[in-house]
Amino acid sequence: MSDMMYLTVAYLGMIGAIALWTWTVFARSKKLEEKIASMERILGTDTTKNSETLVEESTPVVDDTENSED
Repeated sequence: MSDMMYLTVAYLGMIGAIALWTWTVFARSKKLEEKIASMERILGTDTTKNSETLVEESTPVVDDTENSED
């Protein structure tokens, strides 16, 4: 086989490997989303809230500007 043929086979192999990897990543992502949704349903979590709101509600705010020595 010529060098160009080896290069063609290598590129097609890489494209196939990337396609397979992408397929598995999206399949796992879909399964993970389904698991998260079922856990939210079981726990009764409101899925309409965004993650920033959930973080703000659970993180206490501490104001220590009075104790700073400048």
